[in-house]
Amino acid sequence: MRVATGSAEIQSVKLNYRKEYQGMICGPAREMRNYLYDLGAATEIPLVSEWSDEPPALQQQVEFLRETLAGDGFWNALEQVQRQPHERLENEMTSRPVHQTARVTRHFHAQLNSGGARVNLPEEMALYATMRAAGIESPSLPATVSASSCRRTSDTAENRFVKHVLRDFSAFLDHAEETLTESGNGYEAVLRDIHYLQGLVAQRLAMGFFRSLGEPRMLPLGSPVLQRKAGYREVLQTWLHFKLSSRVKWEGAPEVLGGQGTEFHAGKRDMPALYEAWLFFQLLNLFCEKFHVDVPDKQKLVNEKDLSITLKHGRHACFAGRLHKGIRRLNGEFHYNRSFGHCHDHAKAGSWTRILRPDYTMTFWPGDLTVEDAEQRELAVHIHFDAKYKVHSVDRLFGQEDFGESGADPADLDAEKREQRDGNYKRADLLKMHAYRDAIRRSEGAYVLYPGMITNEKTDNRRWEGFHELLPGLGAFAVRPLEKGDVAGMEFLETFLDGVLDQLSNRASYLEHRRHGLSRVAKTQATWVNEMASLKPELGIAMEDLFTEDAEHPLSAHDVTVFVGWCKGPDHLAWIESEGLYNFRAGADVRGSLPNIEPKFADARLIALLDEHGPRPGLLKVKGNGVEIWTKKQLEDTGYPSAAHNLYAVFRVGQAASFSTWSWDMDKLCLLRPQLKDPTKQGEPVAMTLAELMTTAKPAHKGGAYEKPKRRRGLKSSQKPSVPE
Repeated sequence: MRVATGSAEIQSVKLNYRKEYQGMICGPAREMRNYLYDLGAATEIPLVSEWSDEPPALQQQVEFLRETLAGDGFWNALEQVQRQPHERLENEMTSRPVHQTARVTRHFHAQLNSGGARVNLPEEMALYATMRAAGIESPSLPATVSASSCRRTSDTAENRFVKHVLRDFSAFLDHAEETLTESGNGYEAVLRDIHYLQGLVAQRLAMGFFRSLGEPRMLPLGSPVLQRKAGYREVLQTWLHFKLSSRVKWEGAPEVLGGQGTEFHAGKRDMPALYEAWLFFQLLNLFCEKFHVDVPDKQKLVNEKDLSITLKHGRHACFAGRLHKGIRRLNGEFHYNRSFGHCHDHAKAGSWTRILRPDYTMTFWPGDLTVEDAEQRELAVHIHFDAKYKVHSVDRLFGQEDFGESGADPADLDAEKREQRDGNYKRADLLKMHAYRDAIRRSEGAYVLYPGMITNEKTDNRRWEGFHELLPGLGAFAVRPLEKGDVAGMEFLETFLDGVLDQLSNRASYLEHRRHGLSRVAKTQATWVNEMASLKPELGIAMEDLFTEDAEHPLSAHDVTVFVGWCKGPDHLAWIESEGLYNFRAGADVRGSLPNIEPKFADARLIALLDEHGPRPGLLKVKGNGVEIWTKKQLEDTGYPSAAHNLYAVFRVGQAASFSTWSWDMDKLCLLRPQLKDPTKQGEPVAMTLAELMTTAKPAHKGGAYEKPKRRRGLKSSQKPSVPE
């Protein structure tokens, strides 16, 4: 036999339940109202209240109302209305003795001949003689007359409206109590709040000021008193907010507040989900402060058909904006629940491991590109944030600080291993941030947001920087709700975002340099992988032997410039080998020359030779400090066979023994550089990277001796290499 029933409410120890929790309710409520105001929904508020019959929605609306009634603002405004109420003068007819009539009006004259009790006039009165002269034998006046008088009254339409507001609150609370009671157990905590609010409203309605007021017949929403007078203005705004909030249907309410269709019991308060929703609005407001976001883009959250807010855990929402930062334009996107799926294509957004979905993602890229182009060109930057309500200190998130360069104490590492086996691994969130940062392509930062107390900016907001700039980086920020719906700690996050935008606007930053390098490598990576798989080991050995002086800074084949030059014949080749020099023509208006020596030619490290038969095997290595400018006489003094022009660009060269057995395919060279078969550009050297040249490599021939290539069939004369005279 059941003797009694009871209920218990589990409250959070990290946040003050009656303050910070209420603040998290205030935030979404305020933002939802603002979005509905943008839609013009405030101009369509019905006079007849239509309350919801769904318990989760009612619980949400009770929280919205408690936001208003639990504070002092509304009640202070109500007290000001009672202390200085709006009053008006009204006329009323009263019966008074005739001798007390102050003014003689037309209405008084009409009553002189009225019937009823009359009073005879004394003979000494001047009026007596006047009436006798007029032929009245017994002059008299009515004993009493009706006269109008003005009196001040508080029973105005504006004060009746204030009374209507309290009754509207009371009617809603009664409806919510009845509905939640009938829905069954689980809403005891909400019902306690309703009873508390009912008591506050009933106490005010019982005051003599409101009892003396009549029933409202109209709502004077356009009254200057309601719009401007202190007290009345706040009451009107509060009522408009409440009416608008009561129309809001938050699709994510069942996840936060529980109810039918969820795995949670009714009346629950899912603090992590509520903290995540509250943070969403805080980050969205921060993003909108920095970027210009179009109003239609903001209204994606609102379903205009039923005025529902579509914010829901797990549902993707995106907001795009534009920013002018200095001389650089930036585009930005703020994502909620964006999924980065597994994708093999490096040019597209996604994860190269498993699908990942951070809570919030901010994406930035140059203003003159689309986000797809920016992803392909390695110019997009992703920064991720994750809400972690479960912790309240950085040490609980990431563990203690590192032990220095000397390494950790083995005992501490053993303790960390034991915690990991017990399921209490403190660095799990740090590793998750590493996963976002490393697995999602073009991610440069990942940060935890948690509701911690901010006692010290550096200890409570921890950041690790991969270089001397903000990005790449990892870390955490303490962002905590306050009682009135405000936020603590957002200023540090705003300062961080300003620094990120400054870094992205700086074209001389390390991040900019590195991303441009990645873009350049990505362009040739597919060719490198597909066409050079068999040559990679041999090329690595050849480069290691060739560039020993660069051992401290290993070179990539993408960083080594090779220019392809022409050899006029055996005499020219003999001069190159004997003198250790190679030349090509310089100066303007000279056939086969370069009018300007570009940096890619001046920085060349290797030279490939072409003659009338095609590419010669092997490569020449550039020595010294690069290119030199020689005159015709200087070249003739070395025994050059035919110096016919005034200026020459000269390199000091030697044999690159590591490449002596390599040969090159002329057809592939012409595909890479079509000017090699252009008769109008005969003799001009062309530049390419060693990685590009290696895509034309043919299997090494035996013995290392030069084999004259066979003449290719079917080639037109314009496709054959032509050596200038």
